[in-house]
Amino acid sequence: MTEVYLGIDLGTTTTLIAKASQDKDFIEVKILDIPQQDGHQGEVKLSYLPSVAYLNRAGNFSVGREAEVIGPEEDPSRFVRAVKRQKAYEKNCGYY
Repeated sequence: MTEVYLGIDLGTTTTLIAKASQDKDFIEVKILDIPQQDGHQGEVKLSYLPSVAYLNRAGNFSVGREAEVIGPEEDPSRFVRAVKRQKAYEKNCGYY
């Protein structure tokens, strides 16, 4: 019997999803593609999801590649990248 495992890495800069299949003594690991909007009205499949987010002034929320493309162009002040790094910096500098 084949056993299947899924793993998710919610990283600071990227998120990955992997699938591992084990059949007796053989293990196969594959990074899965993540379908996402490309920021130009299309879709792209990447092996990672950029850990970024963008909230436009109309209240529309986007993540991943779409946010990475449109956020800095439309309104960089509403674009978020590396939140965990920023929070660690603020904590170490006594901002909260």
